[in-house]
This record gives sequence, C-alpha cells and structure tokens, in this order.
Amino acid sequence: MAPVDMIAGLAGIIFATKMLKKLNIELPGKLTLAIVPDEETGGEYGVPWL
Repeated sequence: MAPVDMIAGLAGIIFATKMLKKLNIELPGKLTLAIVPDEETGGEYGVPWL
C-alpha cells in the first residue's frame, strides 16, 4: 500500500479541535490532540515516545 498524504486529514482534525474549543462545547472528559511523526516507519519519536 502506498503512503497517503495526510495534510487535508490533519487540517480537518485541527480545525475540528479548534472549533470545539471556540464554541465551548463540553465533552465528557479531556480532549488531547497529539500529532506525531514517524507513524509509517515505526520510529521512536512518534506514538511510542508519548
């Protein structure tokens, strides 16, 4: 499977997160947006670092 460019998907996720905050939408918990590198290569500086 070829790598997929996630620029548009990432922009949508960031936009949605900012809108939740801007509109003061209450969530049942805490929302943390973690944007990490190295997901395709299994690198140590992405999710494993978190």
